[in-house]
Amino acid sequence: SSSSSARGGRSCLPLRWSIEMDEKLREAVRSYGEKDWVRVAEAVGSGVSNDQCLNRFRYSSLQTTKTGPWEADELEELLALVEKHSNDPASGGRGRSNSKVTTNWVAISSVLNRPYAH
Repeated sequence: SSSSSARGGRSCLPLRWSIEMDEKLREAVRSYGEKDWVRVAEAVGSGVSNDQCLNRFRYSSLQTTKTGPWEADELEELLALVEKHSNDPASGGRGRSNSKVTTNWVAISSVLNRPYAH
């Protein structure tokens, strides 16, 4: 049913991800981000659900999260995002985990005297 697919209800079907599907998934996530899994699934095609795309991306080696010290350009980008989106750490941090983005977001916000309200 349409309500089932809108919720990603097909995720119980077994699925073998091909190299081509993985590349489509990476490209769709680059295009639509990690919040619009319905559009990502549509872009991947092959009948995959939004839940299957989310799980494949988050729990496989497709997601590459940077670790280690932040580069100056990353901090500048985060600072610009704090200025623009004051309370939405999820809107920034290319390649960094949500917790790392939030931690640095809070630090930058406090220096700017803009408390982070989660």
